[in-house]
Amino acid sequence: MNKDGTLTISDWNKGLASHPIYGFGVLKNVEVFENKGLAKIKNQISNRNSEIPITLNTLAIAEVYDKYGNTYNLTNSGGNGVFYKNGDVYSIARTNPWDMVYYRDYVFIRHAGDISAYGPVNDGPQMFQSIYSSLDTNYAGKIIIGQDGYLYTTNGNAVAKIDVTSSGTSGVAPSLTVTPIALDLPDGRYATTIEEYGANLIIGTSAGANYAERKNYPNARLYPWNRKSGILGDPGLADLPVIFNENGINCVYQHANKLYVSAGTRGNIYVTDSTNYVKIATIPYAATGSNIESNVYYNAMTTSSRGTLLVGVSTENGDYSKAGIYEIDINDPSYPISLMGLSSDTDGPTDIGFVKQKSFNRLHVGWKRYATAQIDFTGNDIQTGGAFIESRLYKVGDFNKKKTFSHIEFSLAEPLVSGQSIELAYRKNNRDDYTVIGEYDFATLGAVTSFEDIAGISNAEYVQIRATLNQTSTITSSTNIYLVSIKLR
Repeated sequence: MNKDGTLTISDWNKGLASHPIYGFGVLKNVEVFENKGLAKIKNQISNRNSEIPITLNTLAIAEVYDKYGNTYNLTNSGGNGVFYKNGDVYSIARTNPWDMVYYRDYVFIRHAGDISAYGPVNDGPQMFQSIYSSLDTNYAGKIIIGQDGYLYTTNGNAVAKIDVTSSGTSGVAPSLTVTPIALDLPDGRYATTIEEYGANLIIGTSAGANYAERKNYPNARLYPWNRKSGILGDPGLADLPVIFNENGINCVYQHANKLYVSAGTRGNIYVTDSTNYVKIATIPYAATGSNIESNVYYNAMTTSSRGTLLVGVSTENGDYSKAGIYEIDINDPSYPISLMGLSSDTDGPTDIGFVKQKSFNRLHVGWKRYATAQIDFTGNDIQTGGAFIESRLYKVGDFNKKKTFSHIEFSLAEPLVSGQSIELAYRKNNRDDYTVIGEYDFATLGAVTSFEDIAGISNAEYVQIRATLNQTSTITSSTNIYLVSIKLR
């Protein structure tokens, strides 16, 4: 609070905090990192069925594209998943689909202990089921394309190398030469994910009998591997892992020559160079004091077109936790965080299977809540509802000297236009419902850049302000609300 007794709320780019006593309680569907000091409404996130109709049987865990414009999705229910092409069911995959890649005009699918292939995509494509078997069936089968021209997949206590030796003949399955134990991991270490990092591959590991048990063991390791076949400890192999005090590695994503790592069940995000690491953020997905675990699937991390880190956080209890896409400004040394919700934000246990930045302003997200499973996307349109800011819970008075605020004022960087409005509300602790002070729109105020109203906040020891930004769909996508500050006096 200022020396003159006024309170100014601004600096939205400082991000979310674990409790509103420390920082912003909610920054949801507002863009706060693009222009520091301004808060505007994010682009709309919607059900992608308007573009590619799809009926998912369960959680979509992977999405790939071929060079001809086709989109492929894969689901995993812990049973029989489905392989989709442009939203249509093409094949009922076998038990436990894990991942897929598009390579040499085929979509290679890793499921259970097998590899299947669909293609050649541009010459009479068909599904070739289980052209290779005998891989591990218990741990996640993440698969990637190496810069050396080989495919690599996690294989339980090992990493497998796949050489596509012949391909491209319509009606004939591609030929594979598979080295199932190209890298033999130490006993008790099981690969959960894999990423390429320079000349090395980076393997994230955990423990336990299967993938579902990875969160129960404090056995998180990152192994850098130079791709030479053998057992860790042999000459030429990197045998010193990066050790995390976490229950398993969830996801590893390489960006700008750095590795970003989700580890454990408490929302911790790290950055590493495969030798040293630093924790950069703890995602505030759960209410303070609640014992709720989070999860980040191996395809649920990417970077936005602006270079911020996007993390799809899955949670078990929607009453006390917030699933969604958390954005971390990795260009800011304080690593502030904001939240993007899903197209349907009702409470309940929510899984986010994949998060993929397809192109500029184009984000795709596969998610599931109870029986509802769908794929969302962001486009160029502005969110038409659900852009919220909850301020810090400010200490403004004492038991015997409570505070009164008579007026409230908002300031904008650009004047309101037709179809835009701002609602301001307050509460005097973080448990009460909000009391609406007023809704301020263009129809009532005109093209204002600021406005002051009666606040009517009395006898306050603490105060928290909520701002809701709204813009109708009839406004062009180049127009937005640019909130600079809110002031109480």
